[in-house]
Amino acid sequence: MFLKKYSTPPLAAALAILLFFSGPVKVIARQVEDAYLAENIKTEITGEKTGHILIKWTMPAGYKGEFVLGRLETPIETTADILMCRLMGIFNPAQAGTYTDTTALPGHSYYYVVLTKRSLSHDIITLKKGGNVTAYAATVSVPAETVKSIRVSAGRRDIDLEWKKNQNAHTYGIYRSTSPISRIEELKASTRIGTTEENAFSDKNVSRYRTYFYAVTIIDKSGKEYYRPVMDENYTSNGTFIKSGSSSTPLNISAYRNENRSVIIKWTKPEIKSDNELAGFEIYRGSSEINSNLRLKESMLVKVTGPEETIYFDRNITPGEWYYAVFPRFKDGSSDINFTEKNSYTHTPAVIGRPYEITRIYTEKKDNRIYLKWDYSGDFGKETFQIVGSLENEPYASSVVNSRIMWINIKTKESDISLLKPSYRYIALIPENPRTGQRLKSGIDITENTADNLPRANDLKITGKRSTIMKKFQDGTSDTNLSTSKETYSFESANLNRIIRETFYKNRYRSAISELNKFMKKDASETEKQKALLFIGKSYIELGQYKKAVKVLKVKNFDNFYRDEAKFWFNFAMLRLN
Repeated sequence: MFLKKYSTPPLAAALAILLFFSGPVKVIARQVEDAYLAENIKTEITGEKTGHILIKWTMPAGYKGEFVLGRLETPIETTADILMCRLMGIFNPAQAGTYTDTTALPGHSYYYVVLTKRSLSHDIITLKKGGNVTAYAATVSVPAETVKSIRVSAGRRDIDLEWKKNQNAHTYGIYRSTSPISRIEELKASTRIGTTEENAFSDKNVSRYRTYFYAVTIIDKSGKEYYRPVMDENYTSNGTFIKSGSSSTPLNISAYRNENRSVIIKWTKPEIKSDNELAGFEIYRGSSEINSNLRLKESMLVKVTGPEETIYFDRNITPGEWYYAVFPRFKDGSSDINFTEKNSYTHTPAVIGRPYEITRIYTEKKDNRIYLKWDYSGDFGKETFQIVGSLENEPYASSVVNSRIMWINIKTKESDISLLKPSYRYIALIPENPRTGQRLKSGIDITENTADNLPRANDLKITGKRSTIMKKFQDGTSDTNLSTSKETYSFESANLNRIIRETFYKNRYRSAISELNKFMKKDASETEKQKALLFIGKSYIELGQYKKAVKVLKVKNFDNFYRDEAKFWFNFAMLRLN
């Protein structure tokens, strides 16, 4: 099975299904059972700048099926390693044993394996270093992406830059901004003011009333541009300005909500230290703190005031959280946009309206279908909420996010939940990112009682040595394709539920593992043991111990009671292992 987190190729997904249902796979380090091993696998870097890796191997004679090529960034030695490989290609015996990996990244190391599809569907996979699996990593070297020791100095009319030469550079790109260019996104929002083959540049198109920041990129002969930000190496962390043009002191801006969906913005008139006459002030509004050139470009210029004004009413604003910035504008058309002084922009939002919030939740049955319904208030924020299941009537939101059933838009005000699993006693509706420590309130965020409209867990019982579990559906039909037991017992144990409630649902995952293991050693039914095992696996997932979770959640450890849920969390843990 070849998996890659969130971006598994379609063929890899198909292969994953094949291997998942084929049972356990054993990996050995010598050639015995598998007679059709690829041989002499080798790798070769075909271009330092292109990052291409050529893989060659010898196809075994006599095999008429297909081969698969997988890739991993760590040595391929065990079953778990094979499970984490990314599928690179599928080949038939008539093809040459060669493939060029054009997706390799500079600075990354890769191992490759060639296997027959037949071996993946049998109990034994043979790995032979230097045969069908590479013994050594193929590494694409990292191009020198940065210049070093950038220095900036201001003259009377221009700003001069200088840096150390870089042997990988054909030319250099020079960028200018009004905030530090510390990320790729900031570079994209900046202005390229020129290119040069020298390790120096003079910026002559400089306003005397603005502070500037610079960055230098590397451009190779093919025209590809490299930029990996390193502070004070290839970008400046301190602003530079023409000394004779230093213009203003901090503005001490503040903004707060007023009545009738308006915001009051106040600031202090700066002291102008030049002969350039003040023309007014630029007022910007944004949905996040306007503390960089990138954020400024994402914001809206809402007003240019007169030179004597120090207050502005921003009216009829769309509900939301809003930040503001104010900068002086001069008669020559320039403005003093300076983010180094934090008094020119607000740090907390002015809130207009109310964020979306659930005010009532309940279930309703109509036309033999079950609907979750709710009322809400508020007029801004993310409209996406999640429907989750719970065994508790007032749990913490953080303890139920892993039992998500579906995503919904809060404005729909209802959702069909007819296919809900019977293991959930209560249904909750919570935001995409719930507040830390948020506890769900009965009848508001979560259904008030065990919903009479929902199939309940205590409807499932087992009686007699070979009796059948009867699963009651809303239409009165039954599902008889479930497991049997030697004894009579309730589907759920009050003692088991108490342990889960007091440990797992209170985020005490280590205690959950300890207590549930103790419970399994006692005289518990097979179904109760499986439920305990399921929550042990989920506890390992919450702790980030995915290898242990995978071991616990193997499908063979579960019968039909919890097989589907165990399979889901098994796959979840497998993806996280990558």
